[in-house]
Amino acid sequence: MNQTRLTLCQNPNTKSGKISCTKGFSNGMLADRKKLSVYTFYSLLFKLSDDSCMLFCTSRLIIFHCYLKIGNYAIQSLKYLPFVTEGMKTEDFNDYLREHQIHVFSIYDAAKIVSKSHQYTSKFLAKDKFIKRAKRGLYYTGIANEYEVASRVIFPSYISLISALRFHNLTEQIPHIIFVMSSVQHRPISDLNGFGVQFKRLKKRLFYGYGKVDGVYVAEPEKAVIDMMYLNEFVDYAEEAIEGGKLDKTKLNEYAVRSGVKKIIKRVEAISDVK
Repeated sequence: MNQTRLTLCQNPNTKSGKISCTKGFSNGMLADRKKLSVYTFYSLLFKLSDDSCMLFCTSRLIIFHCYLKIGNYAIQSLKYLPFVTEGMKTEDFNDYLREHQIHVFSIYDAAKIVSKSHQYTSKFLAKDKFIKRAKRGLYYTGIANEYEVASRVIFPSYISLISALRFHNLTEQIPHIIFVMSSVQHRPISDLNGFGVQFKRLKKRLFYGYGKVDGVYVAEPEKAVIDMMYLNEFVDYAEEAIEGGKLDKTKLNEYAVRSGVKKIIKRVEAISDVK
């Protein structure tokens, strides 16, 4: 990580403006007059702290009272640590995302991380080659799963239809469009890591049978089949999935009944022999 943003200081003389600076921490070792990013420093403090330590933070002051021992160095009652940041670098930001396993995030999330305004953060992200924009206010990293991104564009929403069957490895088809169920209309996304994204509007009462799997809001296979029949799309693949014998027939029948559509109920019963 590029550690060039935070100087650790103690016992500031606020009247004269003079500050006595200590040596800085770097990856668990003391380095002469080093500077750290705010977030590296926070992480380090929490890693070093135990039940006998106290940490208080304000926007411009860190009060840290503890006995720290690092290698052959020991510092007792290190406190009153004002910090001055010049703005986080994109490398630091990306390292923070990787460390916290953040792949999809909003402009509000990013603004909190860099401690800047939304306007500044928007320009900051535009310069970051590791970050891509899914839509206004929503961003994702270069290693993000396209299904995870697609399921986060609208809330609530979830991946369904043949895309869900592919996600669950229940079809050999590889759709180049990710289908997302949502309660509101949204214009398609033409390019998301090489995939298109289309949004299908469903009534709120039909929002059941889905959950979060590996960061992706996705329909259960049984609900994906019901959605296909309800929207009358990819019905052949829905019937193929039922006949494949890998679906929970009891759950499939239950979801068919919850749809409230007699045609779907009868169709599911006819194919799966669930009475």
